[in-house]
Amino acid sequence: MLNIDIIQHVSFEGPGLIAAWALSRNYSLRIHKIFEGAAIPQEENIEFLIVLGGPMSVNDEDFWINDERELIENMARKKKPVFGVCFGAQQISKVLGGEVLPCKKEVGWGEVTLKNTPFQTNKTNFNVLHWHGEQFTIPSKATRLFTNTYCENQGIMFENLIGVQFHLETDRESLQKIVQNDSSFINNSVYNQSAEQISSFEIPKENKELLYTILDSLASIKGEVSYE
Repeated sequence: MLNIDIIQHVSFEGPGLIAAWALSRNYSLRIHKIFEGAAIPQEENIEFLIVLGGPMSVNDEDFWINDERELIENMARKKKPVFGVCFGAQQISKVLGGEVLPCKKEVGWGEVTLKNTPFQTNKTNFNVLHWHGEQFTIPSKATRLFTNTYCENQGIMFENLIGVQFHLETDRESLQKIVQNDSSFINNSVYNQSAEQISSFEIPKENKELLYTILDSLASIKGEVSYE
């Protein structure tokens, strides 16, 4: 049985459909809640790492942000799978030598286009939830996975590391939580959507299918260590 470790940074950005995926595959799940004082876990205790989003910046100087990057770097070195969402994807870029810079604020539902895909999917365009005002660069050794009009780099992949700037994990419950707890961030978004428009949007079923495809591909990776 595969063990999944999730780092959650704030109470209102939880695993959502990621937890449903793990349950459907009979994988175990451990959630490390940084906002409750949990420590960053150690690489030797992790098989598959998922790093969620949050309102903080990877350029902040909180000690745990560097510790988290060190963990991702150690996972990469051992060829263990890592999936990053929003802040988590930006952390992956930083680990690979990229930068995280301000961009046009994307908050709400907007399209992304799948590029250079290693996944089996019949679709290339997806309407997903965005909630960010920064974006990452793509280091030379990495691949751009997704893009759109406002933010060129919406997804990144390098070997066993995959990150997406947007939120495929969003389900109805997690959507309501982020809108209720971070509504002040909605203003001045390129999508010009209200809190009500965002929270009442019908989440496309294709998003769940794409998320599961990405996570299944990462779950198939075996690192350099043997798991019991």
